Amino acid sequence: MVERTEQLDFLFLALADATRRSILALVAEAELSIGMIAQHFDLTFAAISKHIQVLERANLIRKERRGKEQMVLIVPASLTVAREHIARYEQMWEERFLRLDALLNDSATQESPTKTTKSRRSAAHGKAKRYQRPRQ
Repeated sequence: MVERTEQLDFLFLALADATRRSILALVAEAELSIGMIAQHFDLTFAAISKHIQVLERANLIRKERRGKEQMVLIVPASLTVAREHIARYEQMWEERFLRLDALLNDSATQESPTKTTKSRRSAAHGKAKRYQRPRQ
């Protein structure tokens, strides 16, 4: 359980940064070298390397040496872990919203006659003459 929690922590930490999400989107389209990834950003090569290390630690990507270059490849299975985690909460909230919707529908059905009675009382009260003090 602790290992899975740690994996989710690394995963969501990696996904929390816009630059890392952009790198992930690039690598999802095609395998790229770190140099090719760096060309897409106004960041130093070292900064891009650090972002890639975070993504690799989260197991979202992996590096593979090909000759002199290190190619970066996506690991889609890690996104499945995130999706499953989010799906549990989505299901829980969906059930809560359905119960709330049912409760509100029941409440609206029960309040309809009461609102009619109150509005009749208000209308009758509005027609009654108010006492006014005589002017001097």
